[in-house]
Amino acid sequence: QYQLFLRQQAVAPRRSPGDPFWAPPRPELIGKAFFFLTPLAHRAGFADWLPILDMTGKTQGELRVSARCTAANHIDPAEAVADPSALLGQPLHFTLRVDSARSLLSDNTVDTYVRFNFAEEDTPRLTDVCEGRATAPSFEFKEPFDIPKVDERMLKYLQSDALCFEVWGQGEEIAEGTAEGAAIERPPEIFDFFVGVDIHEATTEVRGSDWIEAAWDRAITRDGKPALYITQKRARRLIVSVTQQQKTVFTVSKFAHVWLGNLRDEHHVVWDASFLPVTIAEQKRTGDRYELLCEWYSQFDCLDQAAAAGKVFYLDLKLECTELDRLVLEETVMLTRRVAVSVEAEPKQAGGVLAGLKAKAAARRILKDGEGNGIQSNPERLRRMEEHQQHYMGNWDITGEAIDVAMASLKSSAIADTGKEIKRQLHEMDEGLQALQSKMMEEQGRQLTVLSRQLKNASQETTSAIEEKTKEQQRKQEAAQLVLERVKLTEAAAPSKEKTDELEKARQEAVEKAKELELEKARLQKELDEARRQLEETPRGGKVTPRGGKTPREGRKSAACSVQ
Repeated sequence: QYQLFLRQQAVAPRRSPGDPFWAPPRPELIGKAFFFLTPLAHRAGFADWLPILDMTGKTQGELRVSARCTAANHIDPAEAVADPSALLGQPLHFTLRVDSARSLLSDNTVDTYVRFNFAEEDTPRLTDVCEGRATAPSFEFKEPFDIPKVDERMLKYLQSDALCFEVWGQGEEIAEGTAEGAAIERPPEIFDFFVGVDIHEATTEVRGSDWIEAAWDRAITRDGKPALYITQKRARRLIVSVTQQQKTVFTVSKFAHVWLGNLRDEHHVVWDASFLPVTIAEQKRTGDRYELLCEWYSQFDCLDQAAAAGKVFYLDLKLECTELDRLVLEETVMLTRRVAVSVEAEPKQAGGVLAGLKAKAAARRILKDGEGNGIQSNPERLRRMEEHQQHYMGNWDITGEAIDVAMASLKSSAIADTGKEIKRQLHEMDEGLQALQSKMMEEQGRQLTVLSRQLKNASQETTSAIEEKTKEQQRKQEAAQLVLERVKLTEAAAPSKEKTDELEKARQEAVEKAKELELEKARLQKELDEARRQLEETPRGGKVTPRGGKTPREGRKSAACSVQ
């Protein structure tokens, strides 16, 4: 059915059983954030952005999580404890919040939500789904937790375990017509190739000796092109790399033959026009480069002549490519690359350094014979010596034969690479688990540092509060003592109630006595005034008998006595 679909290039209706490329989107795990519960064991609060880690330990964003220990009403704050064992047998109440996430890097950022389990809960707790695509989704999750009694098991869980917050999301559906696999990618008419050449030569004239990278100069030729230095009477090896334009699936997979020839000097004098084959010792793909190792031993004996020493020569390197991935070639692809070499009788040296090397690039590698089997290329040197070449391929048709070949090749390569792929995936999983473990330990250390600083600040604040309360209590005691002393002094200075009553009674008696004396004084004054009036009315020489038959003398005496 898939081959028929490729031949007919028919597009079935989307979201239908006949569409082999559509499936309903499902939530995928973006990453996990870990909140270590040690602050709850100290009845302390926590609020921070936690990193969201994927299975390889890479950070995919951050999650805002906070926990606040409270009283039973989940309003009043609880007092922190320095020793977690103080919680044994005591209730624990706290409120957990999952506010939002930020800086999500995953493609699965549609309809995100968070899931987690506390302690041994069977049913996970879920936040609300943040609908739509968002790299900073908001969840606004708030949940109160009540532990009636903290036992040994719960205390151990709080001290040594962590809450794992799983962040889930969906990927966006690919627009119709751009889904991968909806059509076979057609190859371009013109292919771009970048061919680089490097030379290793023997350190001595003996073929089995060690190898060293040839020295090179950036502008040694007449046209200002770089060239490699080679020494006469030495065995050589060619390192050839072929790279292509980026993001192409039609890559080089095999070269059948390599030739080297058309030897000429820089004055275009041909020394040898023939092309001689060189042996391909090894070829393989390394990343985006396809590399070949070719042996160059006895070709072009004219280069060992004395007349060739000190001259710059050009050679043409021809590469015959017979296989390109996903393509059936009717004709082979021929690539040609000019190689410039400067022939020297002895290895050139300048100030103890081989010619063409500068202080920064003086570290030419020496490859020991029998060590480092395989192609030992230098990517930086090959990149500097690359030359661009285009090859016209023409128009391509998708045929049934091409589809069958591609399917067979895909199947065989999948079977051949299954073991390698499994090993690679296992290796990546091991590295990811190690990285994840390292990140978790680092995050745990960071959270414990924040908790330690928080408990220290809380201890200092508690000590200050206790000292302030003690001083306030002392001030109150002193004020109470002062009031008590004043009361005592007042009581000591004030008379008793009985004495006060006696004094009041004596005062009233004195007031009444004074009134009586005032009346008596008024009466006597009246009598005195009467006596004076009578004296004034009595004529001189006569006698006046006072009232009561008394003489005036007796009457004055009597009045005087009364006055006294």
